[in-house]
Amino acid sequence: MLKGVALARVAMTAAEFLDGLNTDWVQPMFMSDTQRQSRVLENQKGLVDKITSIDKMPPGLKHLFFVDTAITGIKDSLINLLGGTTPSFSDYYNAFEAASKYDDKDLTNELDNTFQLDKKEAQLEFDKYKAANKKREEKDKNSLLIDIDDSGSKLDNTPITSWEEVKTLDLGKEVVGHHLESLSLEEGKLRSELKRTQATLRNQGKSEDSPEILKAYDDYYSGINTKQNEHLAFFEEVFAKIPKGSDASDVVDSVIADIKASIAQNNLDKNNHTSGTKIKSAMSKVSSDLENKEHQYYIDRSEAVLAGHSSNSEFMKNLEEKYLRSTIDSLDAGNSDMDSLLAEYQNNETLKKIIEDFKKGLEKAKYDNLVSLHMSKQPTKGTFNMPDGLQPLTYWGMQTANGTHSTYDFTYGGDSNVNITIANMSGTEADLQRLGSTVSEAVRNTQASLSTELSQQVRSGIATSYTRL
Repeated sequence: MLKGVALARVAMTAAEFLDGLNTDWVQPMFMSDTQRQSRVLENQKGLVDKITSIDKMPPGLKHLFFVDTAITGIKDSLINLLGGTTPSFSDYYNAFEAASKYDDKDLTNELDNTFQLDKKEAQLEFDKYKAANKKREEKDKNSLLIDIDDSGSKLDNTPITSWEEVKTLDLGKEVVGHHLESLSLEEGKLRSELKRTQATLRNQGKSEDSPEILKAYDDYYSGINTKQNEHLAFFEEVFAKIPKGSDASDVVDSVIADIKASIAQNNLDKNNHTSGTKIKSAMSKVSSDLENKEHQYYIDRSEAVLAGHSSNSEFMKNLEEKYLRSTIDSLDAGNSDMDSLLAEYQNNETLKKIIEDFKKGLEKAKYDNLVSLHMSKQPTKGTFNMPDGLQPLTYWGMQTANGTHSTYDFTYGGDSNVNITIANMSGTEADLQRLGSTVSEAVRNTQASLSTELSQQVRSGIATSYTRL
């Protein structure tokens, strides 16, 4: 029984060997190198898959299939020695060695590392592409067609053998399509590079008017200009070949006009950015300087108040004068910078107006400070550094304070006035009663003769308010 099974297996192996000779030795003789490598890779994948499958079997069955695989390995090794595409003896040896040491995922990883099938497959695909591309280049090189869109291949375009055939609208679009797409990609790449450089420099603390960022912008605008001029040259060359007055000619002519306008706009943007950054930087410098001085003045002023200096003290006046003179110096320096920029951009009406408007603001601020400085210098009454809360004593106030009597004026209805001079009193209730009695007695004594006396004064012309008839 066993003898029969063995004989059957030998007969099967012989049949497999003959079939293998045909498949993996005779047929590969008529294959290209790439096709042969593809067959080798396919057979190695088969060996790895077989070893991985056997590893998942029960132990007894696993050993039986390993023995069967070893017999197949002998057959494949012989074909490989004859120059066939079957796995070699070393392939089988490495596969069995991995199976004896590892299981499951570890076995899969070891087989991947040993045979590197993915890497071989990628290389094979690349070789196929190279071979196909080489064949295509040869065909393209010997083609009688013209590459109307300048894409590098004649075979991708509408078959045209002469520029005289390029007349329709569709052919005109085909002519410009590749170059416009290429230009768009190149401009996008330059913009991305500018943004990346900007971000890097800003992270380093560079300002917009730093030499590094200005250079990044200059490189960007110069790069755009170069790319646009390169594509413009192609379109102008093609335009000369296309029949004039055709739809295709109109398409190319329109693209030429657009690119020229874009080049002019790019140059304008470059000049405006450089000029605008320079002007904005100069303005920012003046504003920042004035703001810092103002902040410092208020800090110094607050500290002086907290130290006990009054708002009209000499110290505070000197502090204000120092601040005003300092800001005037900054305004003069800013005006000088604006004058230089005005001379540089005299022919640019837009920039000229921006600079002139800013100069007017600086001049107004300067004259405001000059007026404030002038007013602070106006003479005031001297107090000889008298402490806060005390007022100086005047001469009249001193004389009044030293008098022994005080005069009071009482006004009654009409033009009647009564003047009373009394000795200084303490202001007690007794003093007030004594004053009242004295006034009453004087009025009674005077009342009796008041009419006669006034009549005599009138007759004698003494009364100033009386006019003789």
